[in-house]
Amino acid sequence: MSVAATLETEGIVNDVTAAVLAVVIFKAMTAHELAPRGFIFLFGERLGMGILSGLLIAGVVWYLLTQVDLPAHAAPQTARLLALAGAVIAFAIADSVFSEAGIAAAATAGFTLGNLEVPHREEILRFNQDVTVLVLSFVFITLAALLEFSELRALSVAGLGVVAVVTVLLRPLVVFLSTAGSEFPICERLFMSAIGPRGIISASVATLFAIRLETSTPPTDPAGADILLGTVFLVILVTDIIEAGFAGQFAAAFGVDETET
Repeated sequence: MSVAATLETEGIVNDVTAAVLAVVIFKAMTAHELAPRGFIFLFGERLGMGILSGLLIAGVVWYLLTQVDLPAHAAPQTARLLALAGAVIAFAIADSVFSEAGIAAAATAGFTLGNLEVPHREEILRFNQDVTVLVLSFVFITLAALLEFSELRALSVAGLGVVAVVTVLLRPLVVFLSTAGSEFPICERLFMSAIGPRGIISASVATLFAIRLETSTPPTDPAGADILLGTVFLVILVTDIIEAGFAGQFAAAFGVDETET
């Protein structure tokens, strides 16, 4: 598997499972009444429901795109609409059964459709990029609106320490452990260690938690919400600027072919 495919797969699988796991842990911590083994059950039921719903909706969308005769003059537009509607419906179905299972459902539906042969694929991909920009803008604007600059500045050395631990210690450790015994040479493993920018999933989950902490009755931990938002925003900011912004330079430094990234 190429470095690019590995990083892309990691982004899909890890973001989804980490988001579901974070929601389960948050729910358990705020409930104060969940046994340790209950974590596994809550995680499994949400992830399982999301995957099942995503596969089901992806199959329905694939059938409509390939087996139903769409009006020729509006086929590309209809294909784009079906793809978007599939993701939304998958999210809604899973989330109506188990809260926060929709993330896994939408990701599974998109991943499945992306690996199937469907008509008007290029139009759907371009439309997906446009929607992604809109969603990213909305989430990051919401996160920034909830965060005061003074709260970000208050993190000071401690916040930068968290960023350093995540990027310099945890990221390389996880990469080298997960690729142990693989075909990746040391240079590619070093490159993957240096590339792990955080983004939309981290921001959206942090925003969700912060809103719940601040709007619960009575407020659970408003100060904790500020620290959470500030830390996540700082991690996203630093990793996006350094790791994403200098990905080409990292590839050159480690001797990784840019066609593989």
